[in-house]
Amino acid sequence: MRVEVYIFNAVKGLILKVPVIRNLFVKIESYIFDIFKIFDLRRYIGRSSKNTNEQNEKLILNFKKFYERNYSDDKIDAIIKYSEERIRSAWRGHHYFALWLVKELQPLTIVDLGVDRGFSTFIFGAQNIGKVYGIDWFKKYSFLGETIDDYIPTMRNKRKMEKKFRITNITIIKSKFSEVAKKWNKNIDILHIDGAHSYKDANEDYQTWRKFLNENSVILFHDTNIYEGVIRFFGELDLPKYNFTHSFGLGVVSKNKELISKIKEIWDIRPQ
Repeated sequence: MRVEVYIFNAVKGLILKVPVIRNLFVKIESYIFDIFKIFDLRRYIGRSSKNTNEQNEKLILNFKKFYERNYSDDKIDAIIKYSEERIRSAWRGHHYFALWLVKELQPLTIVDLGVDRGFSTFIFGAQNIGKVYGIDWFKKYSFLGETIDDYIPTMRNKRKMEKKFRITNITIIKSKFSEVAKKWNKNIDILHIDGAHSYKDANEDYQTWRKFLNENSVILFHDTNIYEGVIRFFGELDLPKYNFTHSFGLGVVSKNKELISKIKEIWDIRPQ
């Protein structure tokens, strides 16, 4: 190793031992990670003519107009605005449908596999309908050689949402999906799968949690228009289903044919 490299690494090591400086580096890294993630996702967007950036924004705008015209509520609108302004999320755009789905089904139990910073979890719980369980191990790769833990900022967001909007039905569980499933004892009405995105992972999450589903439960898969593993697994499911192509895709699956038909009838909104 060259002397200057050795000195640089030694100095960096000493500097990063100072907690304030290290926390700043970790926060910067978190933003860098998100930027890299966005660029990585954009590599996949080019493979599908269904979801260009321009079309995606048009679709989200159309969903917003449709929701506000038919289902708008001052409190929920404030939660949406607050969440969009403070939580970076690739899930933005699916919240209008998710709010409708929760109100339509009146679920007792919702499980969100893959919380990230909580956008989808908070949306599922926004109407205080049923109990929402957000499960995630909150670890991401760190360029400093460690992992970035999003648990603390997520819990901070949760406390703010509870205080500002009196959302009281959300429980955050810090653990791997498979470990939580070993002790799980509740039937699930809505299951959202948004963990790792390989075919193996999507299949494993589905097979692990399907035994807790009710007869007419709804399963949601995020990234059904981006990651090949999720696209393939969702395509192979031999059940009534519908796929939203905006915001990286959201697949909807249920044995309830009438519900899927209703979703198609109401939410099949095209770019204008």
